[in-house]
Amino acid sequence: MQWHSFLPDLSVRKVKKPDQVGQFSFRLSLHDVSADGPIVFKEFAAWKKKVPKRSNPVKIRAYIYQCRDLPAADSNGTSDPFVKVWDVGTAIKKSAVVEDNNNPLFYECIELDYEVVDQEDLESYPPFIFDIYDHDDDLFDSTPDFLCRAIVEPEDCSIIMQKDFEHCVLHTQKDCNMCAHLLAEIPDTPRWHPCFFSPGTPRCGEILVSFAVADHDFVFPQVYKAVDLRAKVNFRDFEVNMLVLGLRDLASPGILPVKKAFIAFNVKSLVPPNGPAVKNIQTEPTAPGPNPTLNTTMKFGIPLPTDPLYCPRLACTVYDCIFKGWSQPQIGTFDIPIGALMQDLEAERTEETEIIVQISAELEKMILAAPEELPPTYNSNSI
Repeated sequence: MQWHSFLPDLSVRKVKKPDQVGQFSFRLSLHDVSADGPIVFKEFAAWKKKVPKRSNPVKIRAYIYQCRDLPAADSNGTSDPFVKVWDVGTAIKKSAVVEDNNNPLFYECIELDYEVVDQEDLESYPPFIFDIYDHDDDLFDSTPDFLCRAIVEPEDCSIIMQKDFEHCVLHTQKDCNMCAHLLAEIPDTPRWHPCFFSPGTPRCGEILVSFAVADHDFVFPQVYKAVDLRAKVNFRDFEVNMLVLGLRDLASPGILPVKKAFIAFNVKSLVPPNGPAVKNIQTEPTAPGPNPTLNTTMKFGIPLPTDPLYCPRLACTVYDCIFKGWSQPQIGTFDIPIGALMQDLEAERTEETEIIVQISAELEKMILAAPEELPPTYNSNSI
């Protein structure tokens, strides 16, 4: 059984956006009668099992960690993304809004109502659909802008079944209250899934998610709003030092040439919601022209994940300072993969340490293997 997405019919134009169309599933078999003779499909395993008229309700929790490389929907080069998840219920299931960030951190749990043919057979599940929108609260246009969609196949994702987490192995009992804090119902390693604006278009982002499946009447140890996904990620305090040398070939955003450009670092984009309080920092607008030499050091402390899977990115914006700061038009945006850089630096230091240990071991072997030779003695009276 496969699921396929409909596409908007541009000639009819009753449905214009790809997020407003549905999906359909079908089973298809082809047989060449002229070459292989007649066939009875019901004799094959794929057709013996009939599709039940009524599906079984299940409860699914989607653990949404973060997105990255989302397209910009606002004039400032960023988006205000939130994630909307499909299920069979009538209530809208969506995440909180993360403002001014193309690499948002959510760390949020959403509980879904699903209907499946066989709870133990992931191939019979309909796909999990995540629609990512840009939040707008303008006076004349408050409709969210569709950014992209992630279609996650249940058999190709990080998912845990009820039978795998409801029994405590340590205390050999069901629904163990002593181990509820271990969050066994959350998979240890989520997985990145690509996002597309519509089927057949280039990738325009990724989403990091995992899932848990349980009976419809199953009671999880914690209500979904109280689940703290940060407890599943190992964070460590780091001190970040950046030497900002300068900017080159800046283009003026208006009719005036670039006066005094500066960089604003969105440090808050590196921490999950309800994380530690941090402050954004920026360079000073002192050097004039489109090629300013800043030559300044920026320093801040931040808790970062130690696993590269969760490494965030630092959102940065370049502004121009005109009329002594009364006007600050935006010139452009960029991201710094600070988490990946941190991991590369740690790997480089580990490699250097291993080389030093190897050199020390070789020197020790050479010293132990060499014969003991006393230095010659000299008598000053013989000269």
